[in-house]
Amino acid sequence: KMKDEALALIKDIAPVVANIEKARLYRGKGGEVMRIAVSHFIQCVSRTRFLLLPVRIKQYLSTLMENIKHPRDDIMSAGAEAFDLFTSAYFRETYADVDVSEEKKKSFSALLDIALDTVMQFVDMLKSSENIAARRGVAIALGRLPAWLLARKCEAVVQCLCEASVVGENKDIIDAATRKFAVTSLGQVLGKVPLKYCTPAAGLTVPVVANGLSTLLAAMDDYATDDRGDVGSWVREAAMDAFCAVLKSMTTTDEETVNELLSKEVAEAFVTTVARQCCEKIDRMRQAAGRTLEFIATEADTLLHSRIPSFSLLQEVLAEKDKVNDGMTDRAKANEYATDEVEFSWASPSHAFPLMAQLLSDSFFRRHILEGFCIAVGGLTESIVRQSWRSMQTVVTEWKKSQPDLLFAFALDLLLILREKRRVDRVTVPALKTVHQLLNSGLLEGLKEEQRKAEEERGQGEVAAAVEGGEGGACADTLPSSPSEYGCYLYEYVKEELKGTKDAVKIIAGVKVYTVLYGFGRICRANCLKSIMLYIGHRYPKVSTDTSCD
Repeated sequence: KMKDEALALIKDIAPVVANIEKARLYRGKGGEVMRIAVSHFIQCVSRTRFLLLPVRIKQYLSTLMENIKHPRDDIMSAGAEAFDLFTSAYFRETYADVDVSEEKKKSFSALLDIALDTVMQFVDMLKSSENIAARRGVAIALGRLPAWLLARKCEAVVQCLCEASVVGENKDIIDAATRKFAVTSLGQVLGKVPLKYCTPAAGLTVPVVANGLSTLLAAMDDYATDDRGDVGSWVREAAMDAFCAVLKSMTTTDEETVNELLSKEVAEAFVTTVARQCCEKIDRMRQAAGRTLEFIATEADTLLHSRIPSFSLLQEVLAEKDKVNDGMTDRAKANEYATDEVEFSWASPSHAFPLMAQLLSDSFFRRHILEGFCIAVGGLTESIVRQSWRSMQTVVTEWKKSQPDLLFAFALDLLLILREKRRVDRVTVPALKTVHQLLNSGLLEGLKEEQRKAEEERGQGEVAAAVEGGEGGACADTLPSSPSEYGCYLYEYVKEELKGTKDAVKIIAGVKVYTVLYGFGRICRANCLKSIMLYIGHRYPKVSTDTSCD
């Protein structure tokens, strides 16, 4: 009797979606609310796992696909959440256990082909559709498919998600939200299909996983901007979470397979990229990167310890993050309401920057940490600029007293950043501002003295000939071999960066470096003076005025 009542109840519930569509309730006022309600209804039905006939399953699938492609975010999200449970409940690898007659089981078996066709429809739509809303929806949906279904089409799914995760050549379909959803789904796919079955038969091969990891690393460097600001930060945050999901799945994989999937180069690139993000100017990104860095130091210890040269140092530095009072600002310390116990927050500049500045002394982390500090020090937000500069100044001042050899290595890394990020204004402009501040504060005074001593040893005649011939012996594509050559090389790097630019902010930042380099001996002084005189006559009034004042 209970079975008959359940069947009667299912018979009444199953046609609800069809009746709503027949009554055209999706149209007009309230239609969008109805779509959300229908997605929740299908989600509840899927959770109960009612036995539905194939015709109803097809109808529910069609409705969810329409909702997933809807331009409204709330409808798309509701459809994606329902799709997750729906595919788990009604897309099965086998229907042998379904309590129906043998004749009806054949119609259920046809659902397997429908499921595979649905996957390929999503793949084709994500690759070629110019409907931005549809591409966003299917990017989410591909990550919600069951593991067994993904394994059947894993290579095609991973490939299309990789293509959608990076900025493509077709400007009509460039969309940061699509990239964010594609990156999230890529992490879900690689984390959902067991990596210990990395064989062609399972659909997940080592090259496929390697392609996915490379894409996630590329997504961590997505700094795209539009009128909404740094929309690439959405992608970077999603990429860090996705990479962590893949690493978690690797912890249950045998060591031989892990060695094939996770190379030393990929592991180093991941850790250094995350460490750099911990030092940048967006609070939300520092929070996400700090969370990822803690995961690396704790849960991913067994995977990364042997692949990262300074992993033990990273763990030691992160172990000190609870000592946040040492990094508090003077104003906070003077606040009578400040308590002794302060919870560490990566989003707080007074917490994050003093902690990460300790890694500047390590040769493996230094250049990447320094790049993040340059972006922060040369930024616009006063609190970020002040705290990042204070943290870097403290470390460099300590080097001058106890480890002077680190100063030249630190200065070389500044040149490496200017060379590797040449013409990337997002990095080079704040880097030029940071270089000016370092030189102007006297933190790199030792380099100036070395160059002066070198010129004295060469003799006035040889130096005068070099000045007259305009020779500094430096090149913008190499690095100085000794501190005595640093000023001339820095001049060439700045000159190369300013060549052909029309950005007044960059030009002014470069001219300020010239004015400080003026004191680096006669050769550097002559070169800087020529460049300064040219910019005094620049066509931009702002440039000529600021150059004259400097």
